[in-house]
Amino acid sequence: MLAVTPSGRVGIDVEEIKPVSKELMHYALSKAEQQLVSHQSHHVFYELWTLKEAFFKTGLLPSRSPHLLDTVDIKRTRKDLSTQLFYLDPLHPVSICWNNVSSTIKTTKLNREQLLQR
Repeated sequence: MLAVTPSGRVGIDVEEIKPVSKELMHYALSKAEQQLVSHQSHHVFYELWTLKEAFFKTGLLPSRSPHLLDTVDIKRTRKDLSTQLFYLDPLHPVSICWNNVSSTIKTTKLNREQLLQR
C-alpha cells in the first residue's frame, strides 16, 4: 500500500490478522482500547494497531513508540487528524491517517508483479 499527499502529513499501515496473546494486547493497547477489544475478535486488535501505526507514521504525535499512543484519546482530542480504515482482504486491515492540511489523499494498491514492473 502506498498513500501520498501533495501537502501535509500522511501515515499508513497494513497488518496480517493472526492470533495474538493477552500479554501482547496488554502491552500494545491502552486501558480504553483494551475495553474496546475485550470480547471482540482479533480483527479489532489489528484495526487499532494499524491505526496506532498510521498515527505514529505521520510524525505529528510526540510518542517514540506506537504502543504508547491511545487511539481513543487521539480521536477525541485531535480534530486536526482524519483516519480511514479498510480491508485489502479479510485478513489484512489498512489504516490511513492524515492531517487536515492534506487536501487530497491518494491510495494505490499494487500486487507484487505490478510493483516489480515499475
